[in-house]
Amino acid sequence: MKIILSRKGFDSGSGGCPSPIFPDGSLMSLPIPDKKSQITYGEIAGNQWASIGEVVSQLAGIPPTHRAHLDPDLFPGSIPRQKDWRPIFGQVGASEGHLRRQHVGAGDIFLYFGLFRPVEQTGSRLHFVRGSKPIHILFGWLQIAHRVPVSEWPASQCWALYHPHFSREPQPSNVLYLSTDQLVLPQCEIPGFSGAGAFPWTLRIFV
Repeated sequence: MKIILSRKGFDSGSGGCPSPIFPDGSLMSLPIPDKKSQITYGEIAGNQWASIGEVVSQLAGIPPTHRAHLDPDLFPGSIPRQKDWRPIFGQVGASEGHLRRQHVGAGDIFLYFGLFRPVEQTGSRLHFVRGSKPIHILFGWLQIAHRVPVSEWPASQCWALYHPHFSREPQPSNVLYLSTDQLVLPQCEIPGFSGAGAFPWTLRIFV
């Protein structure tokens, strides 16, 4: 079994700022902007602190109507779903080429990390805590059940057509990874852990 570290979410190059760490320690990995996507920030659910549309508007100055690259898509409640939905992650180009050369496939696990920074709320507005520093944090995982090129995606499986990788050319290196139903490690299963999701704790990997 292989473990693949994959950096995702906002940073200074994509989005313009880190993703937020809320006062209760919860995280919100912000999807990067993507003009080709079918999904806007305003359509993606947030948490008890704010919607994702509000967060990107207040922290990054990006309007909720801007389109977002919801990938990896790990949470059932992020947007309305069709029947048979499951967590899914897309790769394309050089990134997918590297995974293919390393023979990444069924049973392997993506660990997602990103750049985060603490925020606080004044009135109804969020802002970064003065003097705080961005840190890299592991926030989620996806164990691979299937690897499917977009060009070979079954027409009957229309539940995935919202995904931003369907808005790109169906070239051989444009690939989707679907999650397992349950997280399975060598010679054991982890009760209560699905094949993809967010960590219930904060894992700081480096500053």
